Amino acid sequence: YEACSITSGVKQQVLRYPAVEKAAETFRGGTRKIRHGAVTGWEPVLLADADFFDVVPLPVLHGDLKRALASPGGIVIDRSTARRYFGRDDVVGQSLVLGARLSVVRAVIEDLPRNGTSFESGIFVPYDCRNLALGCPASRLYLRLKPGAAFTAAQATEAMWRSPAMKGQAERRDANGNFILREATLLPLDRVHLWETFNPGIRLRLGAAAITGALVLLIA
Repeated sequence: YEACSITSGVKQQVLRYPAVEKAAETFRGGTRKIRHGAVTGWEPVLLADADFFDVVPLPVLHGDLKRALASPGGIVIDRSTARRYFGRDDVVGQSLVLGARLSVVRAVIEDLPRNGTSFESGIFVPYDCRNLALGCPASRLYLRLKPGAAFTAAQATEAMWRSPAMKGQAERRDANGNFILREATLLPLDRVHLWETFNPGIRLRLGAAAITGALVLLIA
């Protein structure tokens, strides 16, 4: 599951629920300068905590994916990034200058499918949410539930409002002056691509495809 609209620091609150087996956060790291030798570029990156690949297993080509973000300076890159900066796939142990920091490639994953994932990048950099400012922008929290267990959006919202990042924040008001409680949205990973926020216009495109298919059958 992917819980959206949850701010950083909710992970510890969510793990209090018996239904949640593991949780991991990602945070947009912006576009950063990357350099290897004479090859230089600007790439979007995702900050992720050390447990991320335990919760969201991605197809790995080289390296130990589950431990890749646990070591300081370790990063995970996709196949295209490896070829762009090194000219080959297996670059585990090789170094990249990411921003002003020397980083070591700990794992290489398969390229993520275009329009088939909500990840903005195939470059993952470790971070510790405790080192982020409490007022940081929203992160995405990924949950793995225990077999047969259930976890609701209401519980995710409750956990969000218990987090240090949300305490003391004023609730928004609507046009009538009534308080609006910001709520978390909980989505199964295999349904994320059908959510309008991640895939604008998806409902319209699906509707158009269905109508087109029905017309083809009718003509036939």
